[in-house]
This record gives sequence, C-alpha cells and structure tokens, in this order.
Amino acid sequence: MGRLVFLFASSLLLMVAATTVSAAILEHSFYAKNLTVTRLCNRQVITAVNDSFPGPSLRVQEGDKLIIHVFNISPFKITIHWRGVSQLMSAWSDGPEMITQCAIRPGNNYTYKYRITKQEGTLFWHAHSSFLRATVHGAIIIHPRARHSYPFPKPYREVPILLGEWWNANVVDVENQALALGIGPNISNAYTINGWPGDLYPCSQNQMYKQWVCDQILDEGDGKLRLRPELSSHLTVVRIRTKRCELSSLVPPTCTYRGSMILMKGHLCYLDKY
Repeated sequence: MGRLVFLFASSLLLMVAATTVSAAILEHSFYAKNLTVTRLCNRQVITAVNDSFPGPSLRVQEGDKLIIHVFNISPFKITIHWRGVSQLMSAWSDGPEMITQCAIRPGNNYTYKYRITKQEGTLFWHAHSSFLRATVHGAIIIHPRARHSYPFPKPYREVPILLGEWWNANVVDVENQALALGIGPNISNAYTINGWPGDLYPCSQNQMYKQWVCDQILDEGDGKLRLRPELSSHLTVVRIRTKRCELSSLVPPTCTYRGSMILMKGHLCYLDKY
C-alpha cells in the first residue's frame, strides 16, 4: 500500500513539474488615471491605463503567472476583468465589481494574481465598473509555452486589433443618464479601431489606424513586384514586412470608398525591391 502511495505521489509531482517547466512570473503595474486626447474635433478627458488608449497589451506564454498591480488614480471607482481567462483557483482575481471583489476606490490599489492554464490565443482585459471599459481596455496575447508549436503556421508578426466605440462625452455620465431615465444609453459618436475613428468622421482625416499588408507578391521577372490581383479588394492596406514581402519602400495604392469600405484602385501595385 505504501509503495502505491509513493508511486502516486511521485507521478503527481512529475505532472506538476511538467506543467510549470518554462513558466515565468510576469509582473506589471497598471495606473488608471485621466488622459486628455483629441477625437472628432474635441479635446476630451478620458480614463486610461498607463497614459495609453487603448491600454498596454499583455504578452504571455501558456503556463505563465501574471501579477498585475492596479493603482487607481482616476476620479472613479474601477476594477479590471480579464475576459476569457480561466481563473482556476483564482476567482478573486476575475475582476467583476461586487461579484468577486469590491471596486478599487480612487487613491487605492489592488493586486491581481492568476496563472494562464491550458489557453492560447488572443483575449482582452477591460474595466468592469460602469462604462469605463470604453476607454480602459487592452489585449492579452497568449503564446504557446516554450518548445510547443502554434496550432497553425507560426505568423511572421502579430498585430492586435481592438474594435471599440467613442462618445463625445464622459462615458460615466452617459451611463448615469441612461439609468436615471430608464432608457438605453446615447448612441456612440464613432466606431474605432485601436482607439482611432478613421477619416470618414469629422476632423479625423489623419486619425485612421493603418497597416500595410503584403501577403503574396508576384515577381514577373521585370524587376518589379506586384500584389496578387485577389488582394485588391481587401478592406485596408497595411505595412507589415512578411517573409514573402520584404520591401525597402512601398508605394500605396489609390484608395476609394464604397460605402464605408476602403478599396484599392486597380489590380496591380508596383513596389521596389531590396
């Protein structure tokens, strides 16, 4: 009997060791405070984390332990929720206000501790007090643990895209007005990509989030590179160097609008080689 107990305990220790190998402890500090930004012709004070809108992206590996110190320097109470993270044995770090914790009052702080267990992919974090999540949010990017492969071909580069809404008002006031009147909140003034509204909105001609994307290139032997024709109808044009698109300079195509969609004009885009 004692031998069986010993073998079971040894197996359990080996399993624990296997799950913790290569795991790291990552510690970050989030400072939630006022930030003045300009959107849609207006200068506006919002609540943001670490003077960034959207907030910082957390890049981790499966198995890592995260320790996040949140300091609330804003005038509002706040909590942070880690959307999609499986809080195994750490439910007190999930973040919903008045469910797993009390709100962090202005001038106070709270530390979240949890481990990323058997999860890979892209999740996000956001405020879980009132409408503050409209400006207090960011990405959580979970890579496979060391010596483990992606469940798909490993990308050359990753660019998180966060879709949001923008109000020309204090978002806490928007929520309070809706609650007082017993109706839905006012409709937002713009949709955003990574915090930017795009040049279809007022005063936003230079406030569109852009990236150049070159997926596959045709080389017809004449010293010029051309985009494949089927790429000509993609939504936006971004600048990302990939293994198939290593360029010293890039000539952007002419963009036209069809409704709210951006289309490249023509089927070919001439590019210079290295």
